[in-house]
Amino acid sequence: MTTTNWIDERTPSFKIGYDETNQRLTFDGVNKDLGKGTGIGFDTFTVYSPKLSSGTNGLGIPAFGENPEIDLTTDAILNGDPFVASGPDIRSQNKRYGMQVEFDTVANNFNITSGT
Repeated sequence: MTTTNWIDERTPSFKIGYDETNQRLTFDGVNKDLGKGTGIGFDTFTVYSPKLSSGTNGLGIPAFGENPEIDLTTDAILNGDPFVASGPDIRSQNKRYGMQVEFDTVANNFNITSGT
């Protein structure tokens, strides 16, 4: 059996971010990894919530059929709808401010530090 792993975990071909100003998730596909001429050959990508028939889920992700296609040949990114987490805190006693996460590429691990 032969398998191919074409995702580099240190430089992923698909990046998910959070736009703090607009309070929404962002999704970006890297054309040089996924687009034409790579062996993968995608033209576009999209993101959708498979459990919805319409609208958006609690993270601002649209239902299938309401999701836009993003062209990999441009610098366009897919923006989810704004959302604010409105549910109860899971462990309010463990709430921290000033979290910092770094990835050590030599030791291949994450360093996480917390404020107060």
